[in-house]
Amino acid sequence: MENENENLNSTNETDVNESEQVVESDELAALKAKVVETEEKNKQLFERAKKAEGEAKELRGKSEAKPEKSEKFDYGQLAYLKTSGIQADEYEFVEEEMERSKMPLHELVENEYFQQKLKSQRESMGVLNATPTSKRPKTQAADLVEYHIAKKTPLEEIKDTDLKRAIVNKRLERSKKESKFTDNPVVM
Repeated sequence: MENENENLNSTNETDVNESEQVVESDELAALKAKVVETEEKNKQLFERAKKAEGEAKELRGKSEAKPEKSEKFDYGQLAYLKTSGIQADEYEFVEEEMERSKMPLHELVENEYFQQKLKSQRESMGVLNATPTSKRPKTQAADLVEYHIAKKTPLEEIKDTDLKRAIVNKRLERSKKESKFTDNPVVM
């Protein structure tokens, strides 16, 4: 009986060992599947990270290549410019000089060469502001004729004979174009 029990136990043990091996192989297969799945996810994440890094480098390269022009000077620099006597319409000139000379703002404002250029810039702007910007041609004779007709200047006060003739001719021309009848008829 003992042999039989041993045989029964041995078959049970082999069955148990086989079932443990099956369970272990199932667990092993599940773990291997998880490892493969995790590796695939890691590869995908690595590719996404590389792509994002590349895009970030491109954006950094673009932002470094073109600095924004919207903020030319910060508030401190603006205050410094104002106290230095530089007006708002001269800021663009100051910025161009800073870029050209590669000097910081405080050194540039104190530079004698810059002071001379700023002075000449102000003088040229003063000349531009002083000259009239009319688009009409300057025909002084026609303007004088219109002026004297509008003011109804008596001809005796005008000394220039050519101007008198022009005024008389213009008055005759206007009287021919005007209506012969009055604007306010009298009805009784």
